[in-house]
Amino acid sequence: MIYIVFDTNIWVYLANGYDSEKNNYYQWVFSEHHFKLLEILKEKTRNGKFKILINKVIFKEWERNKNHTEALINFLEKRKKEILESAKLIKAFISAEEFKVQKELIEKSITTIDIKNQRNRNHIKEVEEFLKKECIEIPISDKVMKKISTFAMEKSVAPFLSDKNNFPDAVILYSAVEYLDDKLLIDESRAIFVSNNYKDFASKKNKGTQKK
Repeated sequence: MIYIVFDTNIWVYLANGYDSEKNNYYQWVFSEHHFKLLEILKEKTRNGKFKILINKVIFKEWERNKNHTEALINFLEKRKKEILESAKLIKAFISAEEFKVQKELIEKSITTIDIKNQRNRNHIKEVEEFLKKECIEIPISDKVMKKISTFAMEKSVAPFLSDKNNFPDAVILYSAVEYLDDKLLIDESRAIFVSNNYKDFASKKNKGTQKK
């Protein structure tokens, strides 16, 4: 069994489908990997292969960053507006017969965008439901909060090696470490922390999977 801890940014990416590594909007629009990934997570959680850990900080961070979960929807709505504006210009320069053909393509594009956006709205709801109902909420102890406060003041360990406010990230990580302290030995399991903030948790040359 594998215990998994997702940083908040991973929950947002799972919801909006954005691939931060490729940073490619074209692939972003046509990719469906976020739909497939959620199904895989659901399947492996329900059959006991995965246990995904969350806490109150993740709930708060999710609510605070909820507007980012609709980034793909907003991107597509912007493209739809551009298509409609272009249609007005095209109409002025081509014949009625030619525009009829163009209009069919435009209407097809708009319909496709509307379908994609509705699917993404449904997907965001599914991610939130999975987060709140099928993941394991773990406590945040006073001991962990005291330790993190010390780390934050000393700026001697990750993720406090920069000037960013990484307190929420630290709470997510260190509360999971405390929770898993004895469970990994008992269950003979593994634990994985997933974050896109490799600059805060690892060196740039080792931004992939970190093993200890």
